[in-house]
Parts: sequence; C-alpha cells; structure tokens
Amino acid sequence: IPFYRIIGESGGSLYSYAYNVYNLFLNISTAGIPIAISKIITEYNTLEMYEAKERSYKVGRNMKLNEKRIVNDIRLLALDMINAAGSGHPGIALDAAPTLYTLFAYHLKFDLERKAWCNRDRFVLSAGHGSALLYSTLYYLLDEFNLEDLKNFRKINSQCTGHPEYNLNNRIEVTTGPLGEGFATSVGLAIGEKYLESTFNKKKNIVFDYKIYALVSDGDLMEGISYEAASLAGNLGLDN
Repeated sequence: IPFYRIIGESGGSLYSYAYNVYNLFLNISTAGIPIAISKIITEYNTLEMYEAKERSYKVGRNMKLNEKRIVNDIRLLALDMINAAGSGHPGIALDAAPTLYTLFAYHLKFDLERKAWCNRDRFVLSAGHGSALLYSTLYYLLDEFNLEDLKNFRKINSQCTGHPEYNLNNRIEVTTGPLGEGFATSVGLAIGEKYLESTFNKKKNIVFDYKIYALVSDGDLMEGISYEAASLAGNLGLDN
C-alpha cells in the first residue's frame, strides 16, 4: 500500500493523517493492520486529494512534494517491518530517512547493472541496529529486496537480518552491528581507496576516485575503537 496516500499533502489535514497512522501502529495487532489500513484508504479516496498530473510545487526547503512522500514511504515501510517483527529500532528509521534518501538519490555513485563495479561509492551503516531503514531505502529506491524479504525482517534465514550482513547482491557493503565496527571499517575502506588511487591513477587516466559514506550513531562514538580509527584517518589525511 502506498503510504504516502495516507499521510500525503491534504490541505490542513496532513498532521491529522500522520497522527492516525501513528496511532494505528501503536494500537492494533499485526493481524489487524490490513483492515485498519483499508479503512484509512477508503477515507482517503473520499477526499479526492490527488490529481493524475504530478504537481511540482515545493514543500519545505529544497524538497519537492513528491520527495516528501517518498521519505514518508520509506519511514513507514521501515516501521511496518519493525512492527511485524515485534522488535527493532523505529527511532532511527523515523529520524534518518531524509538523510539516507538524499544520500542515495543525489550523492552516491553506483552502477545500476553492475553492483560490484570497482569505483562505486560505498555506504556503511555503522549504526547497524537501523537496518530496517537501510532495507526499506534499498527496496524503495533500487528494488533490491522484495516485499516477502521485508516481511521476514529479523527472522531465521531472512535476507533482511537484524543487523546488515555483507552481500553485494543486495548492495550491503559491510557487516555491522558491534558498535564502532562500522566506523573503523569505513576508515579501512578509505585507506584501501587511497592505495588503489596511488597505484593505478595517472594524471590523464583516473581509475579510482570513489568515496566512503557512513551513518554513525552516538553508540558508535561511545566506543574507543571509533576514536582510534578517527585518529588514524586524521593522521593519514584521508579526505575520501
């Protein structure tokens, strides 16, 4: 179900719809979700809020209306996964969804066909407990998982594990979970890129120039390994 139709721009009722969905996730069981969702969709259909033609006026700073809906889709998809699993971390899914969307939509360099392309940018979710957000973002923007994968979040043999596990077929670059591990691995990846750059790049032939991006939590920064890795990165002058 396209959740943006529930909480999308609707005159003065945006916040009331968001509040209804929030209460929906808090107050009903997993089995009751389809019925409750269908009631909200029915209510939405009576409002006739949308025209077939896309509208391009802006909501918020530098963000088009449809991008707002995409971010809300990603948020609620992650919440639905967490709710179905009965465990997970909804806070990071709600708060960091705009960051991940912006990163994947505007900054990361990758090849849609060749997932293992050697000069792709790397993204590391050091805050591995926020895996539901990563999976929902990859599903929504790059079609990396299917709905059955998302429904099996945190279950045995699931593609969507509780913490990300290395799998280039799904664009998961690094296994993360222990706090600080992803941070330190990101520094290692940056060192590796610099080595490749110095070995293969020529003035007129740039082979490697990829960047490493990491989403780091406060928990990561409570671990000593993060500061040791940060000190090494500073000492080496890593700018990638």
